[in-house]
Order: sequence, then C-alpha cells, then structure tokens
Amino acid sequence: MKIEVNIENQLEEIWAKIGFTEEEAENQYQEINEKVQELFRQVLKNNMHQMHLLEAEAQKTESKLAEKFRSYGVDETYTVNENIPLRQRISNANNRIDRLEKEMENQRKEYKILFDALTQSFNTLEIFERGDFATEGTNFSRAKIARMTELLSTMKEIIDKRNAEVDQICSELQVLHENLELGPVERPRTLGEEVLEEIRNKRTRLQNILAKNQGNRKALVKQIRKIERVLGNEPKEIDESEKCSRAYVNSLSEYLNELLGEKERRIPEFIEDAKSKLIELWGELHIPVPSSDDFPFAYSQNYVPRTLVALESEINRLENLKEHIAPLLKLCYEREEILAEYNRLNALTNRTNRLTTRKYSMATALVAEERSRKQCAIDLPRINNRLVPLLEDYQSTFGEPFLWDGQELLEVVLEQIEEDRETKALLQSRTARRKSPNKSKIVKSPTSLSPRSQK
Repeated sequence: MKIEVNIENQLEEIWAKIGFTEEEAENQYQEINEKVQELFRQVLKNNMHQMHLLEAEAQKTESKLAEKFRSYGVDETYTVNENIPLRQRISNANNRIDRLEKEMENQRKEYKILFDALTQSFNTLEIFERGDFATEGTNFSRAKIARMTELLSTMKEIIDKRNAEVDQICSELQVLHENLELGPVERPRTLGEEVLEEIRNKRTRLQNILAKNQGNRKALVKQIRKIERVLGNEPKEIDESEKCSRAYVNSLSEYLNELLGEKERRIPEFIEDAKSKLIELWGELHIPVPSSDDFPFAYSQNYVPRTLVALESEINRLENLKEHIAPLLKLCYEREEILAEYNRLNALTNRTNRLTTRKYSMATALVAEERSRKQCAIDLPRINNRLVPLLEDYQSTFGEPFLWDGQELLEVVLEQIEEDRETKALLQSRTARRKSPNKSKIVKSPTSLSPRSQK
C-alpha cells in the first residue's frame, strides 16, 4: 500500500472561505510540504535504524554459528544468503544453532565430564599452571577432547603411582608413630610434589629419631645390665622391641642414674669386675697382657673412682676396636682354628702305629688329618689373601700394625702367601718335568714305582 494524500481540493475550499490570497495559499503548501518531508525523513531514519539493527543481529548470529562450528570442531561451511530478508537470515542461523546444539549435546557432556575430571586431577596434584585447561572455555572440539583424554590418562598414572607411594609411606609412618608412641597418622588430601616431599622428610626424620632412641636405649641397657650384674640385682624388665619412645628412654636414664648412685658406693666391686673384663678382652683380641709399667691401673689396689674410670675407658676402647675390626677378627679366628687343628693333627704323625692300628679312633684321625691338610692347602691361602687388605686398612687407619699374640700379623701372612707361591711353583715345575718325554721312561721303570722312591 502506497502513501496517497488527496486533500488539495478540501484545503483550497477552506482557504477560499478563509480568504487566503494566492501567495498565502502558496505559503501554506510550502509549509505542508516541509512538514511532510520531515515526517518522511524521520520514518526513513527509523526504518534505516531497524535495518541496521537487524543486519547487526544477523551478523552476530551468523558469527555465533561459526564460533559454534569451531567450538565443536565441525568442518562445515555455512553460506550466508544476503538476498533474503534479514529476519529470515537471523531465523535460519538460529535454527542451525539449535540443531547443532542438539547434535553436539553428547559431545558437550563428554567434554564437561573430562574437564571436571581434569580439574580434580589438577587439584589433587596441586598443579596451578593449567594452560588452556584453566577454564572450561568454548572449545569443545574432538581434538581438544582427545588431548584432555590423553592428559587425564597421564595424570591418572601419576596419581596412582603417588597414591601407592603415599600409602606405603603412611603405613611406615603409622608403624613409626606406634613405635614412638605418637598420635594417629593423618593421610594427606592432595598428592602434590611438595606434599610428597614433606611426608618423605617426615618419615626420614622419625626414622632418625627412632634410631637415635634405640641407640640411646641400647647404650643405656648395656650400662644398666653391667651395673646390675656387678651389684647382683635382678635384671630389670626392659622392652627392647622396635618400640622406643623418648619418654621410655628418659625412664631408663632415670633408672640408670639410680644404679650409678649405688655404683659410687661400691667402687671396689666394679674395679675388680673391670679388671676381669680387661683380661677377657685381651684374650679375645690376642693382646699380650700389659705390664704394670705400661698399664698400672690393671694392677692398682687403690680403689678410687679414678682407677675405675681408667679401666672402663680402656674397656670401651677395646670393645669399640673389637666392633670396628669384627670382619678382621672373624678371619683371624678362622685362620687360628685351621692352624691349631693342623698342628694338633700333625703331632699324630710322630705315632708309629697310626697307619697300622685298626682302632676306629685312629682311622677317624687319619680322615681328619687329610681334611685339615686340604684346609691348609685351600682355605688358609684364601683367608690370608682376604686378610691382607684388612690388615693394611687397619695399619692405615690406626697408624700401627695389627698385632696377634705380639706378632705383626701382616708380615706373618705375607710370608705365608710367599711360601705358598713358592710351593705351587715348585709343584708346577715337578708336574711339568713328569709330563716331559724323557721323564715318562723313568716313571715306567720298576725303581720309580717303588714306595721308597716315591717318598
């Protein structure tokens, strides 16, 4: 419907009755024309504004649709038909968005589930730099879902591994808490590297505390048992299990102080006991008993605390030495045992009837003698070779040679090793001569086969 204005005849009749002149009527037409033009311009302006709004809305809706395609990773091109009305363009774009949302509903849900799981994993591992996974964002594409799935799988492996480690550490901490009489262990809620490092350090710290408590307890028990033995007291019941709290160590320390008070009142008994202990240690370490000039306290009849302190200091020194050189002593005892048995059995060779007697004991002795000879031939060289580095280490550590029954054992061992080498070289030389062609004829002669010649 077009605009039609048919009021000219009516206006002219009205103006005639009014008595407008021709000029006044023309002015009226001019005024009406200006007002109509202004009205048309306003109407045009309003419609132009509405058109621009619709164009903007159409572009916005179409851009939103394009963004949806990118968000879901849909490889689809939406063609904009600029020849259709704007309202239809808007409606078409909105309809496509609605259809796309329905088509991608499951993909969006899958993304949301993965994002929530990732967020939880980030929180569990205390990871705060999360890149493009910091917020849910608008990219719900399959490519991003694949990245999220891979990352979630990796994080799950890390979480499982750390959970296993935390379970193990908490289990160990629980045992440590029980042994130290501490409260229950609280499992950490997160699995960040700092959290793991914290509980690792706590485990190490408690292990050190427990080891220190147990070491202190061991030292206290040693002193307590020694004093109880000398005093003739019934041994106090002491818990020497893994459990060892600081409070328990303190209670043992208090008990020891009570015993030390009694010890001070009975110094002579402890001095005599210390002398006996020294004699025992000298024997175990094969140390010659020192003279009164070298160690007068072992012969002193002056029963004063100073004498006891000197004796106990020497006992502690020898006990520490014994513990420090335990591997060396073990080999020395083995060597001593082999040599003693060899010498004992070797003495039997002086008995003229040892090969002709039918007594069972003599037959057994012959077997033992053969076994001893094998030990001297095989075990003794092996022990000597193992002793050399230990004896050299002892000399390097203490600045003096290791003495065994007053002899420098390293010299003795090296001398035996050299004798073994010479013996082996001699045997090898004899064997080589026997295998030579010239010697083979001699071996076949009757004289060479006689028992006397073999000797």
